Amino acid sequence: MVTNDGFVRMPAKGGACWSGYAFAGGDKSSTVTFPGGGMDFSKSMGKLEISGTVGSATADNMYAGNVYFGFNVGQTAGSSTAGMVTPTGTSLTITCTGCATPKMRAQLGAGSTTWCADLTSGTAIAYTAFTQECYNRPGAAYAKQPIASIRISIPGAATVATFDMTLMSVTEQ
Repeated sequence: MVTNDGFVRMPAKGGACWSGYAFAGGDKSSTVTFPGGGMDFSKSMGKLEISGTVGSATADNMYAGNVYFGFNVGQTAGSSTAGMVTPTGTSLTITCTGCATPKMRAQLGAGSTTWCADLTSGTAIAYTAFTQECYNRPGAAYAKQPIASIRISIPGAATVATFDMTLMSVTEQ
């Protein structure tokens, strides 16, 4: 569920509810357009949708092209502080439209530490599939450390790519 100001609530294992505000952005070579205009989801009218371009990621620009999109999971409505939650399930299922091309990744974030796994809409991603080195697998595996956010990352490729995606649901199994 998403409120008009971009506050997200998602079901977690055992009847728990994770919640927090949505966010998105990208590097300087990428563009991100939000629903309702503006620079964030505060005018989203209950939609978690972004569109735009992801810049190229080549040796010439030090592989900079990247767009990110996600929400905090341990935050209360009206608060600017995001807390942490510890997953209790075995996997996450992310369902989205427009997330097949360009290639996208699911990410778990905890401060400056991020774990990622390839994203296929509607397909459960085992927590054991998340690793720290997205670009150079295998990296350090995720071991259910507390997380602050769930994200979708769109890494740049050899050329600029367009995207138009809507996050429909995220559930923990």
